Amino acid sequence: MAGLRINGDEPLLNRDFLLITDELRKRGMIFHELISNIYHMTPEIADGILAQGHAPEIYVSFDGLGHHDWLRGIPGAERRTLENIAMLKSKGFFVHVHYCVWRASLDAIRPTILRLRELGVDRLRITTIEPSVRWVADAPEQSLDPKEWLEYLCGLLPWWYENRVDMSLDVWSYWKNDRGSRRVSIVPDMHRDCEREDRIAACPDGYKMPIIDCDGRIMLCLGLSGITKALGIDWGNAYTDDLHALLTDGPFIRQCLCTVGKMKKQNPECSRCEWAGHCRFGCRAEALDQGSGIDGIDRRMCVFFREGFYRRFLDIAARYGLRDGQGGSPQAVPGAGKHI
Repeated sequence: MAGLRINGDEPLLNRDFLLITDELRKRGMIFHELISNIYHMTPEIADGILAQGHAPEIYVSFDGLGHHDWLRGIPGAERRTLENIAMLKSKGFFVHVHYCVWRASLDAIRPTILRLRELGVDRLRITTIEPSVRWVADAPEQSLDPKEWLEYLCGLLPWWYENRVDMSLDVWSYWKNDRGSRRVSIVPDMHRDCEREDRIAACPDGYKMPIIDCDGRIMLCLGLSGITKALGIDWGNAYTDDLHALLTDGPFIRQCLCTVGKMKKQNPECSRCEWAGHCRFGCRAEALDQGSGIDGIDRRMCVFFREGFYRRFLDIAARYGLRDGQGGSPQAVPGAGKHI
């Protein structure tokens, strides 16, 4: 069976949602992921999905106890979302919470994690708010700089393991550890793959699942929504251009196929850096947000490696008996007598 992901804006706003998912079933297709704020989820919709033979992983947007309503602009959204998480878990769904944080919401992270654990959430993905065009205009003081966030994580990660939080953890761009696994992936590190970096896509997500903005512009990821238009970047439009052509040739595909190795060669600073053999070069949306350009350096990675956070993350992993998730033989860490 073919599989797909249902995303939005908000897919549950479509009053024909169950008719659409049933048509997928009739055509021999399943949807394995539903991305939703679940504000409009009901027991009837959940039961209908299961009755049709679908069993999707539910990606839930939730932004912290005491803060969710502020970001959503809907009083009562927090209570309803938590109630619907409990309802989905009672019906056996795998629930994956995507949690965005900003400066004022840092205090809520730990109590939110404990509440989600009580509800039986299976996986938690934590990320900072993208400094999008609208966010920068409305709340620039709430953006977290990379060093501030990494310092916070150096306290949060030990707390997570000391409290035996029974969820898979994905700290976007930095750390992945599945529930019950002793393997961890420190995401920016590619030292195992450095010899083939000319064959590793700088943005693999774009090629696997292109995103269409509200005006039809094709993008690498949701983080670029509104940004490519504001910066005059045009990779084609799904509403007006031939979709097959967009996805087989042209500027979008060339961007998708651009490799980590090529990006580093275009930035001489990277080729001279002692961490060149470790750094994965970061995120294209972040590089754009920082003003470096689509092919430029994601400075979060410079902070991560040059200011000692990589070594600190390695120490945290070792302290809690976690192993490098990529396997293979150990490699020396630059400038230190430690090994991975």
